[in-house]
This record gives sequence, C-alpha cells and structure tokens, in this order.
Amino acid sequence: MKNPGRWWWDEDVIEQDQSFAKNVKEWLKKKENGYPNADIKITSIPNIVINELYSSGRAKYITVSLEFYVYPKGDYAYVLPSGKEIQKQTKDMKVTATEFRRMIGTMNIKSTLFNPIVINDTDIKLSGKGFGHGVGMSQHGANNRGKAGQTYKQILDFYYPGTKLEGR
Repeated sequence: MKNPGRWWWDEDVIEQDQSFAKNVKEWLKKKENGYPNADIKITSIPNIVINELYSSGRAKYITVSLEFYVYPKGDYAYVLPSGKEIQKQTKDMKVTATEFRRMIGTMNIKSTLFNPIVINDTDIKLSGKGFGHGVGMSQHGANNRGKAGQTYKQILDFYYPGTKLEGR
C-alpha cells in the first residue's frame, strides 16, 4: 500500500477477512507477543508451513510469516519521533500448533490435524479433521455412539484401542 496511514482514517480500507485479522491482531497485541497498546493492520500472510508432526499426524510446530502495519499509541515501545505508523514484518515466527490455533481462533481451526496448507495470491486454505486436542475421547462422538446402541466397552475400545478394561 502506497499510503498506509490511510488505513487509520479511511473506513473503506480494511483487511480482506475481518474475523481472521481480528484474531491475529489480538494475538499480536498480547504483551508477550510484542505489540501491546498498538493499533495493527494486517497486510499479508505470505507463508504458513507445518514444520513438525507428532506420530499421530497432528501438527507440532508451525512457522508463520506476518506482514502488518503498526500505529503506535501512548507509551508504546515503537513510537517514532514523527509519531507516524511503521511497518513491521515477522519472518519465520515458529509457534506450536496449539498456539497457532489460538492465533487464528480455536473455532476457525478446530484441531491441529491439518491437511497441507495451500497459499496463493489472494487466499489461504486451511483444512483438516477433528475438533480439539486429539487426546482421549470425544464427548460428542461417544454420546452419538451410545445413542447408536454401542456399549460402553465398544465405545472405550474405539477410542482407546489395544487397552484392557479391568474392574475391581
């Protein structure tokens, strides 16, 4: 963008995906992520790469690159003498897949069991399977299996194959 300052006073200039951008900006604004008390405008997410998988196939680490403008507010550490906005880029920011879910929004990405991520000039396609952390039993799945007539032993065997159920 030739005039990034326009983002702060022109209501017609907004991020393409408002819900996605809102979640990423809230994540960046956390003190531990470096931009508290700043107004942020996301310009690009040029790269998202799954770096490492668990043996279950779930993502363990993800590298994400963000490009964004920061408009300093108050005692913000990046205030320039001119008080004008500055562009910051984070390159190859490696986070856990769980943290990546928090960054994007846990209801937008419901699991860390991702399919390959596809990025083109205008879109990012994230898809996968599951809902949650991938450890243990799905309460909704177990409930549906029970409604379908399965016994508790059949349900437990499905979620915990190879285990032995012992009683007192």
